[in-house]
Amino acid sequence: MKTKARLLAGRIAVVTIIVVVALFVIVKFMPQAKPQAPSQAGLQTEPQAEFQAEPQKKSLVLYFSRAENIADASEYLNTLGGDVDAITSASVLMTDSGKITGNVGLLARWIAEEAGADIHSIHVKDLYPQPKKETQNIVLQEQLDGVWPEIVPSTEEFDQYDVIYIGFPNWYAEPPRALYTFLEENDLDGKIIIPFTSDDTNGFSDSVDILKSKLPNAAVLSVEDGLLVNRKELFDAKERTQKWVKTVALKAESAKNDPLSTSEGQKAAAQALIGQTVTHEEIKEKVGEDISFSKGTNGCAREITSGRFYYPGFVIYCQSDDHGKTYTVLSID
Repeated sequence: MKTKARLLAGRIAVVTIIVVVALFVIVKFMPQAKPQAPSQAGLQTEPQAEFQAEPQKKSLVLYFSRAENIADASEYLNTLGGDVDAITSASVLMTDSGKITGNVGLLARWIAEEAGADIHSIHVKDLYPQPKKETQNIVLQEQLDGVWPEIVPSTEEFDQYDVIYIGFPNWYAEPPRALYTFLEENDLDGKIIIPFTSDDTNGFSDSVDILKSKLPNAAVLSVEDGLLVNRKELFDAKERTQKWVKTVALKAESAKNDPLSTSEGQKAAAQALIGQTVTHEEIKEKVGEDISFSKGTNGCAREITSGRFYYPGFVIYCQSDDHGKTYTVLSID
């Protein structure tokens, strides 16, 4: 019996070993099934959107200089002997690269260098004459006749810029009319406009308000934010200009989010006041600072009965029943 038992145990052991070896071989050499991708296993995966970085916007320095718009500028520079054309605020200068420019052109180069901006000069098709008096006569006639001179078409793609510095001499309290032509032919909606000039008598005068009225959908920074350099101090103004570029960049950034930074934004705010009775200070708070204000009176009594608030591109018409303490907004024109 013991012998049979030993034989049976031995057979069982052999069978067990054979089974274990067989399982090992199967596991070791059997092809493994590849794991399914999440979508193959019934799990939905969102398609990966291709990332496209928005192109970074750049700055542009746009300017008009009489020195770059007169006939035979090089000859004029030689005969000028350093004299300055006071009416145009533009000395005829030569840059280090040998280019003829003026005071505004020199400022433009400093600004572009500091801001890392592109630069573009406006040129008229019919050049102005060299003599100052003849230029004065033409400028006055342009203003009297409402003439905008033809300019050389621009090849710039302005969509690539979000900030544009605009420089010009101050001609009889306004920018050169060649700039009006440029603004008419090119779309600057949505841009931040930063003005600069070189003048020693009138400053910006009405120029910035004119820019605001001609660019109702652009944010034109104020006279206080612009750069005004006295032409007599020009050659000592490079460091000041560089500091200004750094400072005004912050103001340009905040203007992007200010609904009152554009003339159209101010007009919309004024229209929201129609029918309301407000004080002059409240109008300033809700619409922004006005250019000027005029009062209407009722004759002999000299009591204030109406008011007009002037803004770039529109006027707020009001009625007053309490001697000008408050105003009921009637219409916007």
